[in-house]
Amino acid sequence: MKWRKSLLVFVVVLFIGANIMLLQKKDQSFDQITFVSSWTQAAERDLVKTMQKQGISIPAERQAVYYDSTKGNFAGFLVQKGEYVEQDTPLLSYTNNKLQETTSALQLEVERLEKEESSLQAQIDQLYSIQQNLLYSEESSNVAVSTSIEKDIAEKEQELAKTTAMLEKNQALMQLNEEKFGEEAELSTISGYVESIQEDLKNPIITIVSSDQKVEGLLKEKERNKLAEGMEVTLKDQNKRILTGIVSSISALPKGKTAVNSESYYPFTITINEQSEELIAGTHYDMEIITEKIENVITVPNKSVKIQKDSQYVYTIEKGLLDKKEVNAGTIIGRFQQIEEGLDENEVVVLPTVSKKMYGTSFITPIKVKQWSHISIENRRKKDMFRYMLKGFL
Repeated sequence: MKWRKSLLVFVVVLFIGANIMLLQKKDQSFDQITFVSSWTQAAERDLVKTMQKQGISIPAERQAVYYDSTKGNFAGFLVQKGEYVEQDTPLLSYTNNKLQETTSALQLEVERLEKEESSLQAQIDQLYSIQQNLLYSEESSNVAVSTSIEKDIAEKEQELAKTTAMLEKNQALMQLNEEKFGEEAELSTISGYVESIQEDLKNPIITIVSSDQKVEGLLKEKERNKLAEGMEVTLKDQNKRILTGIVSSISALPKGKTAVNSESYYPFTITINEQSEELIAGTHYDMEIITEKIENVITVPNKSVKIQKDSQYVYTIEKGLLDKKEVNAGTIIGRFQQIEEGLDENEVVVLPTVSKKMYGTSFITPIKVKQWSHISIENRRKKDMFRYMLKGFL
């Protein structure tokens, strides 16, 4: 620690000596010097304005199943409340006197699809055979032909997959009809959970809610016009798990009854990007909605921008002098303001601004002894250190 004490004594002596010397030169005029306490650099960043809201997760889709007497008499429920069902799962059945007609139609469709499936498989096998023969040929033109055949094979395989799916669906319906002895089934159109079943057959007789979730929140009147569909959202649950999503809808109608003496609230929904089995209805989320975003712009602290009549300006440091520079300043978001013209990245900007009479003058800055390190001083030559200290004081 000896070197620090010695350095401090040297600085104090130098300061006193410099001031005594200046006092002796009464007839000499001196340039005006400005004290600059704080400065920063113009930086490229994204300006982001956000809105903080809270919401709760609800099923993304809902299917209401209605009892249709035209399909026959009610025969019974095929699922239970709380049960998970896949799409096309039978939910309820009707007795149907036209079962034979329905079964015959299904049988014809199954036979047609089976023939189509066999035909497509045969075409695919034939294309593979042709492609294999081309590979043994040494003609260069066969490469293009082989590529075209490979494309045809891919298209045929897609058709085959669709045909097979339709065939399996119709076969399942046929089997169900046979098992229920004359009953027709109502199928689920979504995958999810059976939320409710009405044993008294009041419609909707069954309600299915999807396993996929969305988040619903409420907006005050003054907030509604600040939000738009497609805005990006970050969601955080009580376990600190982070999800992302977008604003998918904003209601034009307020929630519940409205009154003159109470504020209206408008529902909005967020579509979650990362769906998983861990997401459940009723989860509470803190949401950060990006309402405005300007990417990759030059910014400065907004306090450094001043207005004089119709012009905007900042103070910069160039070649050891303060310089008043006119700029074209744009959007303010938070503590920063966009600079559209007049300033480049990494230019040094004085903060806060100095007196408007001070531009063009030299400046001094505070000594920050605590920021000195033993290594940084050792790496400086004594001659350089002496020159820097003289420059700082004089």
